[in-house]
Amino acid sequence: MGITLMDGTESTASSRRQQEVLLVTLLCIAVMSWLALWLFYSRLDIEYPTSDPKMYWDGSTRLVDEFTNDPASLFRSHHRDHVPGYPVLIALVRAASGWDNPELMRVITLIGWTANLLVIYRILTLLQVRSSMRLWGTLLYGAFPLTGMSAAVHPISDTLALLFLTSGILFYLLDRKSLMVLTLAAALLMHKFVWPGVLIVLAVGVWQKRVGWPVVVLTVSPLLAYWIAISMHYNDPFYLITGNVSVGLENDRQFPVLDGILQTLAEGSEGSLPDLVKGILTSTILVVALWLLATRSWAKELSLLAFIIPVIGFGLVTAPYLVFVLVRFGKLLIVPTLFYVSQHPKLDRYTGTLMPFLVLLSLLSQFAFTTYQADFFS
Repeated sequence: MGITLMDGTESTASSRRQQEVLLVTLLCIAVMSWLALWLFYSRLDIEYPTSDPKMYWDGSTRLVDEFTNDPASLFRSHHRDHVPGYPVLIALVRAASGWDNPELMRVITLIGWTANLLVIYRILTLLQVRSSMRLWGTLLYGAFPLTGMSAAVHPISDTLALLFLTSGILFYLLDRKSLMVLTLAAALLMHKFVWPGVLIVLAVGVWQKRVGWPVVVLTVSPLLAYWIAISMHYNDPFYLITGNVSVGLENDRQFPVLDGILQTLAEGSEGSLPDLVKGILTSTILVVALWLLATRSWAKELSLLAFIIPVIGFGLVTAPYLVFVLVRFGKLLIVPTLFYVSQHPKLDRYTGTLMPFLVLLSLLSQFAFTTYQADFFS
């Protein structure tokens, strides 16, 4: 039925205070690093907002200007490859705050990114990961190679989607069903790539009899209602997923499995440095995910499968255009990896040296990737 979860309370008042000081220090370091990356980003000649953030901002503008008189503007607030959660959130915050500047998206993602660190720290505490390891692990999650921070500075919806997904898993572990329903339902409306993780958590809950079918229905109902509504609006029952299937699974496909990784590595071997880096990183992430599945450490807490299986699925089925999703969501593997290490003292003793080194490299990679984005978007 799962492991015996800790409540996160240390044995003495002094150790509790020490943990609080360390956690506050961690958050300060994380926020200062984010601000440094934002300053670095702002000094590069990158048009802002651009690409996905521009679509989110334009969609929120449409909602602010039109929704009261034309509720169907909700269907036009997002690209068909996306879902409406992020533009709706931006529109609500704009309406509530009166702040009509695209920098608002960065404030939202900074808050979401910081909150996500707290959620990951709490999950690692519940999983009985050693205190120093969970501190470094939380930092590594926040600064995961290339995209851990840059996806919040270049504010795409990944940050909020991962916040809601991991919060739902946290509330599942805490047996807080109402909060679990709210956060997982929000995750489903925030990003399609967290759909598998949400469904796995719900399936595990039903299997373990920790979640009933009414909870499952409540969780998926908002997305299901929106799917029906947008399908009726466009007279196409598959409108919400057709673009994703075409671009992410079928476009330029050459291999039945591992297509995105294999084609990316092939491009890299022909002299494309970005593709070589992307191919090596995505391959490594997939190998780690497969290794975690093979170790069966997740058998002690089945909800860990929600961190592992989606990453494997992305690696196996995505075409080149979407293979980078492995990097964007590969940070989820931090949790089951540290859980596995914490169960093996021989590995645990190396983390004190290795984890700070990985965090530093990952932090530096944010600046390298932001420089690459400047060239890409110019």
